Parts: sequence; C-alpha cells; structure tokens
Amino acid sequence: MSNQLSDSVRVLEQLCNTAAVLETGMPNEVLEQLLLLHLAIDRDNEPTSIDALRESLHKVYGVAALPDDLRQVVDRLQTRGQVVVNSGEDIVLSAETLAGVREECSAGQALEERVRDAWLEEIRARELNIPGDLLWAALEEFIQSAFARHGMQTAILIDPGFATDDAHEVSLSALQNRAISKHLPPEDHDLAAELIAEFFARVGESRDRVRYVGRLADTAHAFFVLHVSPDVAHTMRSGLSPITVFLDTNFLFAFLGLHSDPFLEVSNRLVDAVSKYKLPVKLRYHEETAAELKGTLDHYRRELIKRRWSQALSRAAVRTGAVSGVELEYHRRNAEVPTDVAVFFKPLEHFDVLLRDKGIEIYRGSAKGEDAADGIATEYERELAEADREKPAAAIEHDARVLATVRALRSEAASSLEAGALLVTCDYSLFRFDNREARRAGVPASVLLPNMLWQILRAYVPTTQEYDRAFADTFALPEFRTIQSRSGQAASKMLSYLATYGDLAEETATRLLSNEVVLRQLSVTEDEDEVAEIVDSELARLNEQLLEERAALANTIKDEARRRAELEEEKSRIAAEAEAERERMRRSIERANRQAQDAEQARKNAAEAESEARSRTTEVETEAARTLREEREERLKLQREHERQAHLSAFLVSLLVIVVHLILWLGLEWPKALVTHDRALAMELLLLAALVALAVAIFEEKWRKYLLGSGVAFALIIAILQLL
Repeated sequence: MSNQLSDSVRVLEQLCNTAAVLETGMPNEVLEQLLLLHLAIDRDNEPTSIDALRESLHKVYGVAALPDDLRQVVDRLQTRGQVVVNSGEDIVLSAETLAGVREECSAGQALEERVRDAWLEEIRARELNIPGDLLWAALEEFIQSAFARHGMQTAILIDPGFATDDAHEVSLSALQNRAISKHLPPEDHDLAAELIAEFFARVGESRDRVRYVGRLADTAHAFFVLHVSPDVAHTMRSGLSPITVFLDTNFLFAFLGLHSDPFLEVSNRLVDAVSKYKLPVKLRYHEETAAELKGTLDHYRRELIKRRWSQALSRAAVRTGAVSGVELEYHRRNAEVPTDVAVFFKPLEHFDVLLRDKGIEIYRGSAKGEDAADGIATEYERELAEADREKPAAAIEHDARVLATVRALRSEAASSLEAGALLVTCDYSLFRFDNREARRAGVPASVLLPNMLWQILRAYVPTTQEYDRAFADTFALPEFRTIQSRSGQAASKMLSYLATYGDLAEETATRLLSNEVVLRQLSVTEDEDEVAEIVDSELARLNEQLLEERAALANTIKDEARRRAELEEEKSRIAAEAEAERERMRRSIERANRQAQDAEQARKNAAEAESEARSRTTEVETEAARTLREEREERLKLQREHERQAHLSAFLVSLLVIVVHLILWLGLEWPKALVTHDRALAMELLLLAALVALAVAIFEEKWRKYLLGSGVAFALIIAILQLL
C-alpha cells in the first residue's frame, strides 16, 4: 500500500476510532467540523492557541491549514457561539457544542455496533464456520482503505493537482485481499471475500448499513476536500457549475429497467435529484451510445427469439443469477408470466422516448472530437492488453468516440466539475484509462464512476434516506458487480442450448448453470458444436449421476421400507403389550373401584349408625335436660314460695314482738328494773332489736347466723349497760 493511501487510512482510522464524521460540504465548512472534532475528542477540550492547534491538526490529520485560515474559522465559530476565546487567546468549545459533538460520536459508535452485530448475526444464522471478530476486523480495515481511495478519487476529480502518486488506482479487490490476508487464515479467504462482497451488494437492504457507509464515505470525501487548492475551494463555494453529463451504455440500461435493482435505484434517484433540486446538470447520451444501445438490444432480441424459453428454464436462470442485464430481466418476467420475446422487446424499440421522459436526451453534435477518437482507441486497446483485459473492438471504438466528444466539449478549467462535460460509466477499465491519461497530460479527468458523481452531488442536495441508499448502492458497483462477464456470456450460451431440450427440469438446469467448471469451459469457445458437446457431456454425466442417485435412492427406499416394516412390527408388538397392560390395569382399576365402593358403603353405613346413635343420644340428653329444667324451675318456684312465706312470717312475728314489747314496756312498765334504769331507753331499744332479730332468724334461714349474731351482740350490750 502506498504511503499516501496508508496515511489516508490512518486518518480515517483515527476518525473511526472516535466514531466521528465529517459531513460532505465546502472546504471551509469541513475545516470547521474537523476543528470542533479535534478540540472535543483529541484534545479533550483543553484550551489551546491558534499555533498549537495548527501544529496538532497537521500531526494528527495531516492538515496543513494556514494560521489565517484557522483564524477565520475560529472567528466564525466564535460568532456562532460554538467556541470561546479567552483573554489569553486560548480556544475552547462551548459546553453545548462539546456535548453535541460527543453525543454525535456516541451515536456513531452505536451505529457501528448495530451494523456489526446485525451482519455477524446473519452469518451465524447461516451457520458459516468463520470467526466473526476477525471477519469484522478485515471488513473494517477494507472499508477504511476503500473509502480512503474513494476520497482520493473524488478529490482528484475536483482538483487534478491533489495526488502525486497512484494510490487511488489500487483496486478494491487488492485492498480486500490485503485486509483479509492480514486478519484471517488462508482457509477462510474465499468465504471472507464472498461475505464482504455480499455486505456491499446488500447494503441498501439495511437502513443502518446505508447510514454507516454514507458516514464513512462523507468523512473520507470531506477530509480530502480539505486538500484542494484555494482556487478550487473558492469555485466550489460558488455552487455547482453547469455541466453536461454523458451516460454510458451500461448505465443507460438501468434507466430502461434492464439492470439489477441497485442500478435501477441509483438511476431513478439521479433523475429525481437533478429535477427536484434544479441542478445545472444536463443528462445526455452520445449518438454512438444510442447506436450501441440499439445494437445491444437487437443482439439480445435476436438471440432470445431463436428459442422458446420455458418458465422452468427462466426460473433456473433467475435462481442462479448466471446471466445479467437484458437477459436476466427477460427471464425474470418470463419466470413470473409466460412472455413472448417480441412482446418483451416491443417497448424498447423506442428507448429514446423512454429516456426522454426521464429528462435524458440524445446529444446532437457527436462529430466533435472525431479526429482524436482513433488515437484514444489505440491507447485504450494497448492499456487493456497490458492489463490482460478483453473488450470487443466495437466497444473500444464506442468508448473512444464518446470520450473524444466529452474531451472536446471541455474547457481548460482547473477542475473537472468546471470543465463543462463529464462521462459517467460503470466500466472501471474506461474510468481508469481516462484517469491515467489525464494525469499524464496534467489535465482534469473526463470520466467518473456513479459513486463519485453521487458523492459530489451530496454537497449540493439535502441528505435523505433515499439518497443515502442510492449512494451506498453506487459505492462498489463498478468493481463488485459486473454488467457482463465471461461467466455471464458462458451462461448465455448454456441457456440457449438448454432451451433446445424444451422440457428440461428446472433442477437440472439450475445444477448446470451453477457449475463453474462447465461455465469456464464454455467461456473459451464460440463453436456451437463444441458448446453442444460440453453441455451434452455434462448432461450425460448428470443423467448418469441421476441414475446412480436413483439406484441409491431405490436402495434407500427399500431399506427404508424394510425399516418401516420392522418398525411397524415393533409398533404392533408394543401396541399389543400396551393393550394387555391396559387391560390388566383396567381390571385392577375395577377391583380397586369395587373395593373402594364397598369401603365407601361401609363408611356410609357406619356414618348412618353413628348419626342415628348421635341422634338418639341427643334426644335423651334433650329430654333429661328438659326434665332437669322443669325440676329446677319447680324447686325455684317452691323456694320462692317458701321464702315469701318466711318473709311474711318473719314480718308478722317481728310486728307481734314489737307490739308485745311496747305494751309491756310502755303500758305495763315491765320489767321495772329496765323501766327505772338510768339507761332505760337504750336498753329497751337494744332489747327490742335483739328480740326482733331472734324472731326473724327463726324464719329467714339465709340471714339466720347474722341475725343471731346481732341478737347476741345486743344482749351483751344490754348486760354491759346494766352493770354501769
């Protein structure tokens, strides 16, 4: 890897490690973004001066910004309140800006983790035996190298004086192989290459993956924009200049719906962006391109109309993806609904009308540059031969004429974007040829790839999910997806011959179209008899293999039938034993049930007897209680009557005692000793109380001891009084 590319990868790795992103924009805007990132991440927002900042930017990112440039950037950021310059001229970020930058970096890190986890989960679900961590490390290094190259390519297009070596010409396959070899063992190289290619081929299917690729590409492009000359930077800030973009044949197929979905998506978004945002871009195609397009369509129509294509054969073609472009689109439609070849090609006879409806018109003035076309064709053919690449003479002549016209229309502007005309192609060989020619001649390049066009337009149109996906899809199209390859041509030969069989099974056709060995044999021959011999030989081998497989299958079926019979016999035996066991269990259950019923009946009888005895006991207890209650009530009644009589008797006797005592005491004044005693009244009263107490005690049994005690006490008191 060249030093320049290595340095670029180091810079991108530095940005990726912090999950930072530089958005596509003008050089002064990119420098602002880089300065904010540098202060927030690399310096952790420590105060720094202009001179120290210039030195650290050069050391970390290789940016040799002049002090005046930095001063202008700092002044703009300070005016917007994004940075603060203290009295000592030290620069720091505002708290809000620092939080925003770090939040964006955290979001970028989370995005990368989601992309990694989702991709590795897909691989684990397919049960592929490859270490996920090492595979991601290889992909990450490849992406960084690839986008560093991408950034160089777009920077060279903007400013031809940018690069001084050929780092931007390193092929994606070379970068991919380098990254894979560094991180994975040799036995995993082929699978890793296939999985990485799939990552890009299916990038548009995942919103996170689209955003991830877009962020990295924007960062790479923005970083290299920092290195364009001041004059070019000023031109960029003034807006996109009017430009005529010629579309190569391979790209026009997408506008006609005759390409794979990614190409179709890119073409539709390109037309949409030019129209919606009124970009000063004219989409045109050369008269030679119109002729080549018509000739290509006629060629495929003649080839396809020779045969009657069964739906089974078309499904096999679509299923294997062995063919592409026009053939694939026809087979896709025929696989869904039987489609006549003539009917399929009828609308394409007026492809110029279809393209005009999309704002793409034929360029009238193709004679410009004709004198240079032969020289361009000669140099182009020589370079292809040196690179060991084959291309039909007619295709080389077409490319040379179109390129000659584009070059003739260009001005002497320092930037390709200012020169007035460009050619967009998916042919990487043509792009590389023009790029090398331009660098040798010291002039701006005339040819660019779809991803480069989209990268440049991203600076002039608002970012949307649809445009992000279109850009992501363009990134690896020229090198990871080919419009027509040797294997595709070989598959076309095979399909054409297989159509002669008419009722060939889809599975057989699929196996043939998936056989890389046979396709390689067909790719080196144009002889129809040899093609027939190769395919027939493979069919015979397949038939022999099928016969062997059928014989093996028949034996397998017999073995399976025998095993099934044995299993059925064993099943019957087990079923009989199970039935006998069930019968034994049934009888045991019946006996247990009878015993349980008898026990239950005995329990019920015992319960009834117990209940009856309890009832009788209750009745006896109830009767006894009633009798006792009646006796108690009678006793209480008699007792109350006795007490009433006792009370009455005690009252009458007490009254009689009192009357007699009064008669004796007051009337007869007897006994004299008491009547004449000094304490006669007290003694008489005490005597009367004692007599009444004794009289009542005769009848009141409950109070008797108290009354007798009182009487005795009164008598004692009387005795004492007599003695005094």
